[in-house]
Amino acid sequence: MRHEGYDFVYGSTIVRSFETGEERVDYFPWRDESTQRIFQTRNITYHSSICYASEFRDLEYPTDGTVPADYGLWLRIQAAGARFGSLDDPQCVFYDDSTHGGVRVSVPSLPPLEEFEHSVKEIYQSKMVSNQGQYCRAFEKAVAEYLDVPHAIAAPSGDIALMIAFQALRIYSPERRQIILPSYTHPSTANAAIWSGFEIVFCDIDPASLCLTPATVEPHLNPNTAAIMPVHAHGNPCDVEALLELAHQHGALLVADAAAAFGAKLNGRRIGSFGDLEVFSFSGTKVLTTGEGGMVCTPHKQFADIINVVGKYGITTNYFRTSLGLNGKLAEIPAALGITGLPYVDEWIADRRASCRLYRELLEGVASLRFQEPINSTSSETAKDFPIILSSPEEAKRVEDALAAHRIQTRPYYRPLHRMPSYGGTAGRLEETEKISDCVLCVPCYSGLWREVIDLVCGVIRATINL
Repeated sequence: MRHEGYDFVYGSTIVRSFETGEERVDYFPWRDESTQRIFQTRNITYHSSICYASEFRDLEYPTDGTVPADYGLWLRIQAAGARFGSLDDPQCVFYDDSTHGGVRVSVPSLPPLEEFEHSVKEIYQSKMVSNQGQYCRAFEKAVAEYLDVPHAIAAPSGDIALMIAFQALRIYSPERRQIILPSYTHPSTANAAIWSGFEIVFCDIDPASLCLTPATVEPHLNPNTAAIMPVHAHGNPCDVEALLELAHQHGALLVADAAAAFGAKLNGRRIGSFGDLEVFSFSGTKVLTTGEGGMVCTPHKQFADIINVVGKYGITTNYFRTSLGLNGKLAEIPAALGITGLPYVDEWIADRRASCRLYRELLEGVASLRFQEPINSTSSETAKDFPIILSSPEEAKRVEDALAAHRIQTRPYYRPLHRMPSYGGTAGRLEETEKISDCVLCVPCYSGLWREVIDLVCGVIRATINL
């Protein structure tokens, strides 16, 4: 549950037993000791509860269930400056528009509002809201420095960034027409290639990392291959160094879909500094968000020059067009959100990784469940998602339904594109993709995710699998 204008929200809490389905209404705050003891049994779920601002987290909390204004410890917290509201107050906003609340699978990480407000005021006063203004240029420069890559060009979305990258590839290598990419990916990856006039060739994935490998790609390479396009699935880096070498051996390029991997590392280098072209998304589900936005990164000045022209309608100087182009400009306010959030990215990723470690710890030993694995010990993911891999599609559906019954949102995120009519609709050609994709379920993962929520998610999963 979120709240507007309050540090604490209190009210009745609906409690449902996993074992009997029986519901009862209790009246005590989320963080009191009795609540924590009940949570440790993993036999109940809370549909609504108290929430609080971070600056009050270190204070002592009452252990009874009285209304905050009526009890001494609550009064001391209130005296420290906290503002209280009731669950019945219209300013209380639930995640899923339900009066019982719920837990979202993803919540955006945002920088302090006062920092962003300062930038918005500057933009408002400057009357410069787009057209590569100072915030867009500063964001590009900051991202290039963060990734240690020579060129970073902003775009209004990850999809537009992909399309600009493919248009640059067409101009650079007009005679080659095929892109090798995984079927286990978001539709944006394939859509951008097709819209740019390329033929897509779907490739299988490694069952552990859920990413392309040189072994899965090599059988599909041919003289018509323009690029290998790996996807860092769920923010988990694939072996871009080996794939880059393989691409260059065959006269092709590496164009990486790094949409979910901003902040990830491999062999001590950040993703974004490896390929000929690497593309990020800054949509609301990503670790760093601009609301909507994207970025194309490249070490090659030739590509950067092409991308800068393509993203400005194909115009060079004095409205003279040298190629087809589109509106690829990132507006100033989204750019300001990005540059304000960038200093917090590593902190947000560390918080997400801590949640992932806790999930692994609490689900360890569940025989029919496994996790996505890194390609080697030097790989560090963004923890954009936390996917669990169940033993069968039927079991994945049971877990999904059980979590939904407790108002916990999940997502598969990737469905095999090669099975969809718009991409050919052929099933059964990619063995590992076919076996795994319908068994993957992403559970809540975001910066600031409470331990109690992770306990609850794991309790539901264990109870469902052990039925």
